[in-house]
Amino acid sequence: MISKMFGKKFKKSLLFSLVSFSLLAIPAVSVAKVFEKPTVSVEAVRLNDLSLKSIDLVIILNVNNPNILGVDLSRVEYTVNINEVEKVFEGLTEKEIKISKQSAENLVEVPLSIQNNKLLTTLVSIAKSPKEINYQVQGKAHFKTFLGNIPIPFQKNGKIDNSETFAKIKKQLDSIKMFLF
Repeated sequence: MISKMFGKKFKKSLLFSLVSFSLLAIPAVSVAKVFEKPTVSVEAVRLNDLSLKSIDLVIILNVNNPNILGVDLSRVEYTVNINEVEKVFEGLTEKEIKISKQSAENLVEVPLSIQNNKLLTTLVSIAKSPKEINYQVQGKAHFKTFLGNIPIPFQKNGKIDNSETFAKIKKQLDSIKMFLF
């Protein structure tokens, strides 16, 4: 009955539309099931140097990519609080790093350095607790994928053993005192 009403041309057009729609709908559903967001966690925060001139930290991120395709870590936004001093380090690094496919562990180092007006406040805060430094790291790792830019948040609170570094700073302060007095 339909063929009598619309003819062969319409049937071919309808069949082509249904097949095209099916082919377009299947990959969209499959991509959602196949692609998983990478995970990011803070593996460690390492104190590289602490002096009267600067504080140098490294945030070590552990990136897990469970997908069959690699992804690019395009940038990392971060904020680091030390003891009670907020936003000692705050910024963005845009070094692109390739994360391999189906990898359980990729350690990515994000180096940080402070040499500004927060330095003195932070050093005073560290001097109040010479044995350890309390920190809070939070941020977002941005990945470039075939689906577009995907931000993944991360956060960690922890402590850094500061006893050796504090002894070094104390020695520097003592030498300055001897020079001034």
